Amino acid sequence: MEEELGDVLFCVVNYARMQGINSEEALRKANSKFIKRFSSLENDLKANNIEISEASLKTLLEYWEKQKTK
Repeated sequence: MEEELGDVLFCVVNYARMQGINSEEALRKANSKFIKRFSSLENDLKANNIEISEASLKTLLEYWEKQKTK
């Protein structure tokens, strides 16, 4: 399964290259966006007195969707 995933990643990187996209920079930007959203999610939970370790999956997903609209 790991090798198959490697094949998929290789294809995506090749496609990005053909589209003139720097795949490393795209991944850096995606990671940065994730970190920003997750930090904001943590802050929102804290502001509402909710511990992330005790939040339900439903609550986490609701807060995550809220972050995506910001």
